[in-house]
Amino acid sequence: VGGTFVYAINHPMGPMEGRPELIVPRMMKLVYAIVIFMIAGFVGAMMRRDEIPGFEEMVGSTQAPLSVRVLGRIMAALGLALAFVLIPVFSGFVVMGLSAPQSFSLSSPLLYSLLIVAPSIAEICLLTILMHALIRHKGTAYATTVIMAFIFIVNEDLGLVEYPPWQVGIPTKVGLSELVGWAPWMG
Repeated sequence: VGGTFVYAINHPMGPMEGRPELIVPRMMKLVYAIVIFMIAGFVGAMMRRDEIPGFEEMVGSTQAPLSVRVLGRIMAALGLALAFVLIPVFSGFVVMGLSAPQSFSLSSPLLYSLLIVAPSIAEICLLTILMHALIRHKGTAYATTVIMAFIFIVNEDLGLVEYPPWQVGIPTKVGLSELVGWAPWMG
């Protein structure tokens, strides 16, 4: 919330009114790097939490197939990534309520985070799961995912990759109009 007041409301180019079209994209840009590194760490911990001596034997004696446990981990990791994407939305509600209550909107921050940012964060989450599935050694897998997250952040900031299929983990650039909002995008 404090970072949004400094970065969005009291912007160096002039103070802005706390409308959803201005606040939500700036908040996502503000916390994007933090969310990526949190996903790299927490998803890795989720994928490695069953590596306790004796746990494999207990799970192996049950009648559930191995795919149930793997799909459960993947769903939990995607749920965690979605929770990390929704954190700026709730602080956006607080900022909009404090700075511009007349333009408070429940739908605009949720739509922006779920339609624009969540797919790119899900890509990063799935690539982190893939790295932990392919690399057996715990330390090497964590190092690989942190380097991968750093590359995604540098690529997003500097625009190193121009070919769209290789722009993994980068949110789509969507300009929201202050006059019509989501109307051009939603039809």
